[in-house]
Amino acid sequence: MQKILKKPFLLFWGIVPFLIILGVYKNQHTLDLNIYDTYYVISQYYGAIGFAFILSLIGLIYLV
Repeated sequence: MQKILKKPFLLFWGIVPFLIILGVYKNQHTLDLNIYDTYYVISQYYGAIGFAFILSLIGLIYLV
């Protein structure tokens, strides 16, 4: 617990491999977003990769 409080970027970077494995394992599922008259369909694989990228950037910002 003390290590996470001193280095919070490790928490973000620790979640990234889990998200990538989850995205590869469940790549047949999709997320449907409806915003007014527009439908956005996102594969769970690309959503997990994008979210992992965002978490990696947050971890990098914490490190800097």
